[in-house]
Amino acid sequence: EDQRAFAAELQDKLQGLQNSKNGYLYKLKSRGDKIADIESRQKNCEKLAGEKLQRAQLLTDLEKNYESFNNSVKFVMKQAGSGALRGIIGPVSSLIKTENRYSTAVEIALGAAIQNIVVEDEGAAKRGIALLKERGAGRATFLPLTNIKSNPIRENGLEQHGGYVGLASELVQCDDRYRTVMDSLLARTVVAEDIDAAAAIARAYAYRYRVVTLDGQVVNAGGSLTGGSVNKSGSILSRRGEIDALTAEARKYAQQAQELEQQLAEQRRETDAIQALLDGITAEEKTATEDLIAAETLVNRLTASVGEAERINEQALQEYDELTARMEQLRQQKVSGGELVKTLTEEVERLGRLIREGTEAHTALQEEIGRLTDGITAQQVAYTALQKDCDALSVSIGQLESQQSGSAAALAELRQRQEQLQKANADIEEEIRRITADAETGGREIEQLRRDIAEANSQRDTLELRRNQLNGDSRDIIARRGAAANELLRLQERSDSLQDQQNVISAKMWEEYELTRSEAAGAAIPLEDVSAAQKRLSELKGRIRALGSVNVAAIEEYEEVNGRYCFMKEQIDDAENAKKELTHLIAELSAQMSAIFTERFAGINRHFGEIFRELFGGGHAELRLTDATDPLETGIEIIVQPPIKNLSALSGGEQAFVAICIYFAILRVNPAPFVLIDEIEAALDDVNVAKFAAYLHKMTDHTQFISITHRRGTMEQGDVLYGVTMEEEGISKLLRLDVAEMEKKFGKNLN
Repeated sequence: EDQRAFAAELQDKLQGLQNSKNGYLYKLKSRGDKIADIESRQKNCEKLAGEKLQRAQLLTDLEKNYESFNNSVKFVMKQAGSGALRGIIGPVSSLIKTENRYSTAVEIALGAAIQNIVVEDEGAAKRGIALLKERGAGRATFLPLTNIKSNPIRENGLEQHGGYVGLASELVQCDDRYRTVMDSLLARTVVAEDIDAAAAIARAYAYRYRVVTLDGQVVNAGGSLTGGSVNKSGSILSRRGEIDALTAEARKYAQQAQELEQQLAEQRRETDAIQALLDGITAEEKTATEDLIAAETLVNRLTASVGEAERINEQALQEYDELTARMEQLRQQKVSGGELVKTLTEEVERLGRLIREGTEAHTALQEEIGRLTDGITAQQVAYTALQKDCDALSVSIGQLESQQSGSAAALAELRQRQEQLQKANADIEEEIRRITADAETGGREIEQLRRDIAEANSQRDTLELRRNQLNGDSRDIIARRGAAANELLRLQERSDSLQDQQNVISAKMWEEYELTRSEAAGAAIPLEDVSAAQKRLSELKGRIRALGSVNVAAIEEYEEVNGRYCFMKEQIDDAENAKKELTHLIAELSAQMSAIFTERFAGINRHFGEIFRELFGGGHAELRLTDATDPLETGIEIIVQPPIKNLSALSGGEQAFVAICIYFAILRVNPAPFVLIDEIEAALDDVNVAKFAAYLHKMTDHTQFISITHRRGTMEQGDVLYGVTMEEEGISKLLRLDVAEMEKKFGKNLN
């Protein structure tokens, strides 16, 4: 009964371990799903980071190769890179940066000047021009740092206009060394939000300045408008911004991948801990199962022993009752004392034997009970140890759950800290906006004070002028003479200035149009309205600037590209014609192959049936196509029916014999002059080996066979036997036995 109770306790413990195991298996599965999700997200982040870096690298290579630049600019930068030109800094586009929202406006504002080359001094510019002229590489504009001066817009109240963004020069970042160059190119261009704001700003300042919108529309100086769609894919500045954006996104995805890697490591650590607990529970479950089996076995043995003891006891009682009855019967029959003593003595001896047997059985039972008691004690000790292990596992589980709760609390604290920081950031931004508004209000008050001071100064100057006029009547003649002298000097300077302008215009006409002054005067057309002509000239210049730089090598590039196109067109036409011919040839070959395959398959099928019946001694065998409409792609079914009834499946040897039949059928249809086979009959029994060897010998009329074999039946059918032996260590020796000659010499029975 104690052992049964112990077995019941083991059964309950085993059920508890099974429940714990199921719980940990569910947790393990949940962790596995979470790990798979994190790994998928990590791979996706790594993939996106790689794609962004690849795209950024492509754009960087385009920028390094000065893609979209004129050939002349590429030539100058290439020569500067090789050391042939000194003092070359680089194109304007490579020296500036701007935000993506301003890139279109800045690029339109720069126009062709975005490809102007910044150089150290005038000497470097002259060397670059000379090299371009010498090599016939086109024209380029150079910006010497020592020569360039800026004249930015200085208008009061400009920033107060609606839609005003800023001067184009203020929207770009560059090294302080190049600030003057950028101001000279952009400081007289205003950037506005849209075309309406641009038109209003230009109208307010009498169309003296050019205004560019954020989407690339232009109100030119003079009043003309230029606009339309802008191809951002070919933009030089947007390409630089895209590179920075792609690099930032790649870093973001890489950071996310790293964070996911940390989460993955944490999940794997937790999974390993759960797996360790699960392994411990599995081990305990196995031990408990073994103990339960041992206890149940012990209970069964004890039950059998008790039953045997009860049977012996009942048998002894029955013998005692029978002996008592026998004695009573003898008394009634008045048997003599000697006979009775003799009979009783025999009965006593027999009963003594039974008692000794019962005593021996009882002694053996006592020994078995003692041994089983020791086993029970050992199992109880093991149960106590298992109980301690369960308590330790429960403590570990509690620790893991506490760690998980601590991680959740830390995450909640971090999220609360994030919300506090976001709130503080919002407060700081609000404070910045308030300070900015106060600064704007103060700026407007300062401007009003400046205007008041200027008006007071003007009144003071007027009063002083009046006083000077009243006090200067006595010096009127001297003033008139000085004024006449000054006027003469001014007219002389004006004449010199006009002469310089005339020389510049003459040089420009010769440089751009190859016209002399006299030729230009002869071809000149009188202007009826000079202001309208100036306006038309400004409009045409604006349209020319909007067209961008002229590619002087366009004709040569067109001829080169056209030649490549024609060549590739011919290659494509040849490839298409070859494809058509190959397609037709493939169709013909497929038809021929189908016909040949069908014909040969029919022959192989016929011979297969004949060879099968011959080797198996009867039966039926055939080959069928799974799709007879497509002989080249169909599968082949092998159907065999040996001459044995109720055979549900072929043995391994019979399957090998079927394959040999198919092989022989193929050789019958298409005999080969030479065949090497390697132990193909190894799976056959001796009877089928003899059949195989005999049929193989029949086929030697058209084919020579070399068979690698260890089977005696095959060797007996061979004409020549070859063997390798090693009589001396490390030295192989080839042995040859001509069976045909041996048969002629010694007769047929060589076995």
